[in-house]
Amino acid sequence: MNLYFEDFEVGEKFSTPGRSIFNTDIVNFVGLTGMYEDLFCNLEYIEKASAFKKRIVPGALTLSVSVGLFSRTGWFDKTGLALTGFRKINFINPLVPGDTIRNECEVIGKQESERRDGGILTLQVMVKNQRDEDIVSYQTLGLMAKRG
Repeated sequence: MNLYFEDFEVGEKFSTPGRSIFNTDIVNFVGLTGMYEDLFCNLEYIEKASAFKKRIVPGALTLSVSVGLFSRTGWFDKTGLALTGFRKINFINPLVPGDTIRNECEVIGKQESERRDGGILTLQVMVKNQRDEDIVSYQTLGLMAKRG
């Protein structure tokens, strides 16, 4: 079900479905982005010298998967016109392979845009894992279509 700019109210809260992140996701992401740091690619270093002593999910991968979870709601299909920004990104706790994340969201702002056919929707997002621990917080701004 597509939702439009007018369908959202400041203060409204919603959640996205979850998704697990696996070692394969890390390998693919590191290869795609070129993030070949020992922290993500060198298991000997990870186990002996890293702060976590186990493989962790790159924060940029966590953020990317979080953004992708919005498409699973169906609300932004054909009405989400553009991602216009991120604000206040904070990485709170690490993820490890096998963890499952979901987004807990609140509409914190709506403003008219220069485009008459759309408006800017601002969401406060908290990414949580399967143990309900806070992983990443951020604000996302998106241009949403208006009705008609």
